[in-house]
Amino acid sequence: MIDENWAVSLERAQEFFLSQPDVTQQNGNFYYKSCCISLKAQKPSAPPWNLPRIQLHITGEDADVQDIHRRFFLRFLSAGG
Repeated sequence: MIDENWAVSLERAQEFFLSQPDVTQQNGNFYYKSCCISLKAQKPSAPPWNLPRIQLHITGEDADVQDIHRRFFLRFLSAGG
């Protein structure tokens, strides 16, 4: 299971998962192999940064969770990614 807070907008995170050919979307969640991926918008960072934030929650079989999380991590690792 992954439960992390990221400084990424909800729209950008959704676009990432929608761009993955092996990820589907249903009822507001994303699905990859055995994984259910949920994204929830959080309050922006405190000023002066005011960065958009999301809570990323991934459940499923460990190997599948690690695989899709690695893709997400590599996509958004760098500032402005």
